[in-house]
Amino acid sequence: MKGSTEITYKGVVFEVEYDYTPVRFGVWTLPNLDPGYPDDPAEMDIEAIKLCEIDIYDLLSQETIDKINELTFYKIENE
Repeated sequence: MKGSTEITYKGVVFEVEYDYTPVRFGVWTLPNLDPGYPDDPAEMDIEAIKLCEIDIYDLLSQETIDKINELTFYKIENE
């Protein structure tokens, strides 16, 4: 599911646009008794990091992108 949220990092408010796939819990056996499937963890891909409606993703360091990714994922998982 696509979405967006605001994240504050180092006192700056960023708008983060993302694509999020929630966790899919595995099952041991399917109803027809076929083998089940393992858990698929939640995933999130950042599509844009905006400041004043301008995408600045390419201007940020990988360290900053990783931290914003971590903050965004935590926020989405705990809403």
